[in-house]
Amino acid sequence: MCIRDRTFSDKLKKSKDGEWYFTMLAKGTATDKISSLAMLVQKDPIATHPFLVQLLGLTKKHNRKQAEQAVTAFKDLFLQGYLFKLQDKMYVFQKNPVIMAKQEGCSEEEIVQAYHGHCIRELLREFCGTVL
Repeated sequence: MCIRDRTFSDKLKKSKDGEWYFTMLAKGTATDKISSLAMLVQKDPIATHPFLVQLLGLTKKHNRKQAEQAVTAFKDLFLQGYLFKLQDKMYVFQKNPVIMAKQEGCSEEEIVQAYHGHCIRELLREFCGTVL
């Protein structure tokens, strides 16, 4: 867990919204959990990557209604531009043009962005395999 994740998580736990999200994740219905996960990811997609993975896991549920709700929430996160801009290409981390161009001179933020794009690409691949 990087510093950005811990900072976001600490802020979230101290806020009223954060308390509600975590309560819904722990004690809420499946619909509440899906909504909470989607809202958490919307707040900061990079820092909430584990919640996105958890949402992807809910798309594989055997309960059809829950799986459909999770699929809709996951799809909406992509289509509404929370995870990446639709006009951007998604690259494998090693082939990311920013990383390849700078090699040793990348800032931590550029590396995090490139890795996040790689992870989103892999999650989208898994999501498509689940849905199709």
